[in-house]
Amino acid sequence: MTPVLLLAVLAAAAELPASKPVLVPRLDVKVPVGWRELPNLGGPVTYSPKADDSAGVLQVSRMPDKDFAFVANAKELGPLAAELGSRLPEWGKPLANKDASCAMGRAGLAMFQGGRFPATLLWVTVSSQAAYVWTWLGPSPQAQELKDAQAVVLGAVEAKRTVSPELGALVAALERISLARQALSRGANTPDQLHLAVLTDEGGKVSGLERPVLSGRLLQLAATKGSKVLPFEVRFDEDPARRFTFTVSIEGEKARLSLARDPKARVSEPLRLRAASLWGLTGVRVDAPYKAIELEATVQGAALVKVRVPANYENPGKGSWLLFKSTKPAELYVAVDVEGGVFEVFPSAPLSADEAGR
Repeated sequence: MTPVLLLAVLAAAAELPASKPVLVPRLDVKVPVGWRELPNLGGPVTYSPKADDSAGVLQVSRMPDKDFAFVANAKELGPLAAELGSRLPEWGKPLANKDASCAMGRAGLAMFQGGRFPATLLWVTVSSQAAYVWTWLGPSPQAQELKDAQAVVLGAVEAKRTVSPELGALVAALERISLARQALSRGANTPDQLHLAVLTDEGGKVSGLERPVLSGRLLQLAATKGSKVLPFEVRFDEDPARRFTFTVSIEGEKARLSLARDPKARVSEPLRLRAASLWGLTGVRVDAPYKAIELEATVQGAALVKVRVPANYENPGKGSWLLFKSTKPAELYVAVDVEGGVFEVFPSAPLSADEAGR
């Protein structure tokens, strides 16, 4: 039995072309004895009770971060799962759907009938950080393997990264020069009350535009011994096959950020087009000469908790987010979740052409 991959699900959920690479989730998944992960290059993470997938196939992919707010704000996830599955070819029609709790937060399940496979199910699970789509295609709706798959989905949690000593030291140093630390030292607010809004309108009110213009996943790289620069590998959701290097260093009371790629590598057209459209850059050449991004930034806060809607960061000392605001060559916000491995960029003025966007 050959499974139908989740590319079409992601296309339906995010209105993206079906050829877009699948976003690999970072999950702690416990499968029953005898189950295994099957190779599926370029597709969703795939698990099966048997090597030949004759007993059924369970697949999972992460939805793009820019669609998280829409999914997380849905009152019921079961109907959303039914809607996603109903758009897929050979899946039949929704038979029933329901909502449930799961280890990572909320879950919605939809069951289908009349499709290619006797057992066809789709789950949507949502944590405080991301949303995931799971599918099960199997030979029988009464099989024990389906019950096992349900337990796998509902028991999955997001993998937490172990913060290295080097990263821990950098976060502590950034916290010491952060604006949040300065505000608290003046007694202006208590840690629970401090609020750092990212997107504001002309009147200074928090904007409803909570989606980052660019988002991706980051992985700490080994730092050169004695170096004060900490490097990370970044893969953006718009073009996850491309690898970028993001570095952070401290210079006095400010931070220096850089984002670079291999200058010999081919330009990422999806990323250039995304930046051009969201920064309002008309007539930008996608094949323009390569130039690394260098930013001077203030540290807004460290160990922050992120609230997704609207996008803001609060409760210093209780979370895992770093928040930077660049001052040169232009203003933008860079947010990094050091535990979850999330990297996000917000423009300070959406649809405004500036050097940061270029």
